[in-house]
Amino acid sequence: MSAALPSARCARTLLLFGAVGFLAGFLGPIVLNPEANQGPLLGIFITGPLGVLLGAGACLLQRLVPGLSRSALRLAAAAFGLVTLYYCLPEPALVGRVIEAQIEDCVPPQQLAAAALSSWEQALARTPWAHPQPDWKQAALRNVEHFEAAVLSVRITRSSAVYLRRKPWDHGKRFALPWAEEERSASYFVRSAAGACPEELAHGPALYWPLPGAAQTPQPATPWPPVDAAGFLSLQELGAVPADISALLPAAR
Repeated sequence: MSAALPSARCARTLLLFGAVGFLAGFLGPIVLNPEANQGPLLGIFITGPLGVLLGAGACLLQRLVPGLSRSALRLAAAAFGLVTLYYCLPEPALVGRVIEAQIEDCVPPQQLAAAALSSWEQALARTPWAHPQPDWKQAALRNVEHFEAAVLSVRITRSSAVYLRRKPWDHGKRFALPWAEEERSASYFVRSAAGACPEELAHGPALYWPLPGAAQTPQPATPWPPVDAAGFLSLQELGAVPADISALLPAAR
């Protein structure tokens, strides 16, 4: 009978830590971070089994320290649950990147239509199960033809990523990372009547704010291949850095 008592106590300890780990890891992502990819799998595959292991360690500690109180074990289990919930909180979300770039060339979007069409045709050849809309070529080329924009080729020299904090105590606050040195080329578009290149963009390195677009954040309902001009040409819009974003940027070199 005396041997059964420690075993029953150990079983309760294993159940306590395992249940806390499972519930915190299963329900935490659902409530605190519903858009997380792994979601409740955290409790099933990580914190639940980890709780059982911690419970086994607590059982061993009970045998080594016979006077260990149940309150101490409950506090330890609660601390484990709180730590699990903390790691379920959402990480900062990327808002965008400020780039420092030098504009090297500017052309009307119609010049890119043929190359873009060839690229999408090759992509379709690699995905025979895709079902594009019947007139996607005509629709895309028509939209490019009437696209009032200019395409800029730029050389990016550095960038700073801007994030949005999402934890309860700092939710909604944005911050910018230190400047990261780069040396790469990219293409963007700017709104411009008749595809004319804006003269104010042609003078030296400057800071720009690439705006989110269909090419970067595709939606499930977006037709594929895309028929909108920006998506078809795989271009992101380039804009001026908003004042509130500019205030977050690290000091100049």
